[in-house]
Amino acid sequence: MSTLRGILKSLPEKVRYVIIGGFSSLIIGWFVYNIIYYLNPIPPRATSSWFIAYLFAVWQQHGMHWKFTFENRSLPYFQSLRNAYGAYSIGLIFSTVVNYFLTESEGINIQIAWLISSISGVAFNFVLLRKMAFQ
Repeated sequence: MSTLRGILKSLPEKVRYVIIGGFSSLIIGWFVYNIIYYLNPIPPRATSSWFIAYLFAVWQQHGMHWKFTFENRSLPYFQSLRNAYGAYSIGLIFSTVVNYFLTESEGINIQIAWLISSISGVAFNFVLLRKMAFQ
């Protein structure tokens, strides 16, 4: 019987990126965002919660991609993690602006805004992660 890791490793890297990133974002990221949103007193709540959850998600996503997505890597784990924060920081700025616009300017539901904000940087983050964190 094949293991989950073995099945994933048989898939192309970009497919693994989407599967692992999608699972991590949709299940774990959404859960963390909602906990932070519930506890967060900082206005605007939706956008500040997005920002805080994103910072946590970088660490969590990096670990998942380290283990399951990117096979050929030359950097040690913590150097790769530091570079991942660098790569994701551009996505953080972009997606936070998107989230603010959707929730504050357009009045879109925070859950829909979370999904759109999450999707907004996927391809961009892949390219930066490949170049900076998983060399």
